[in-house]
Amino acid sequence: MASRKSSLKTKRALQEAVDSSDEDEDDDDEYVPGEETEEESEDQDESSGVCKFCLGFFVSSELWRHLRSCPQKIQFDGCDETASHHSDLIIFGSKKTPLPASVEFNHLLEKLRSEEIGNFVRNDGLLVRYGESLMYRKGAEKPQNILQNLRLIARLAISMNSTCKSNSSCLDLFIPSNFDLIIETTRELAGYKATNDDGELLPTYSVASLPLKMGYALDAIFSLILGIGLRESNDTIIMNARNLASLYTREWPVKMSSAALRTLADNRFNKINVLPTTEDLLMVHKYRCSQNSCSQIAQSIIGESWQKP
Repeated sequence: MASRKSSLKTKRALQEAVDSSDEDEDDDDEYVPGEETEEESEDQDESSGVCKFCLGFFVSSELWRHLRSCPQKIQFDGCDETASHHSDLIIFGSKKTPLPASVEFNHLLEKLRSEEIGNFVRNDGLLVRYGESLMYRKGAEKPQNILQNLRLIARLAISMNSTCKSNSSCLDLFIPSNFDLIIETTRELAGYKATNDDGELLPTYSVASLPLKMGYALDAIFSLILGIGLRESNDTIIMNARNLASLYTREWPVKMSSAALRTLADNRFNKINVLPTTEDLLMVHKYRCSQNSCSQIAQSIIGESWQKP
């Protein structure tokens, strides 16, 4: 009995020692705020990816396996549009305009998502102000006119950035020193030619209406720039806007509008009227006579109808 009791005491002592060592290890592994555990560090090392077909999030190590059997991939096989394009539209559509805009104007900007110039329009503060002013003046019932004016200015600014190899906003581009560049870029967009078809030194345009529309749009843009300068009490912006308006009034009608109006007048008066030939007229006359004879025979069978050509 004594030996059995001593062995039990020994086992209890060993068990207590093991329990105390486990508690010490638990205390050492106690969570400390600001420190990352091993599990968290492993989770962070596992980067995630997005499936371009179903837009689902997966761990990078499992993404390739999902792409092989994605159910949405089968639907897009053989189609021109892919889900990656739609995902770009979703990401692009989630962006907000840089300035507070009305709900109606935000709905109008949604129609520019699939266009190349849409991103530029949405992220340029001056164009947002210009769009709002068009909404006040023309109303929401004429969205196509508003979008057309926005496209004109956006195309002009994008082309100017391409020429200058810069990424400037409209407020930085539309300055008096760039007025000649504005004229040259507008001429390129409108298909300017220094001579006409006969070789005479007479400027013409392939799209004669574009310089006229661009002129009205730029006049409104310069007024908006002046308003921005007055509100911010910025003498530089105010001076730039007034100088731009002065240059526009003095030079735009001479260098741009006159040639555009002359091209429109020439195109209107020089339209080619295609007249039918004699053979075509005889063929149409014979066809009409046969149709009339068929209708008369159907109503009343007489010999005269049978004898007509």
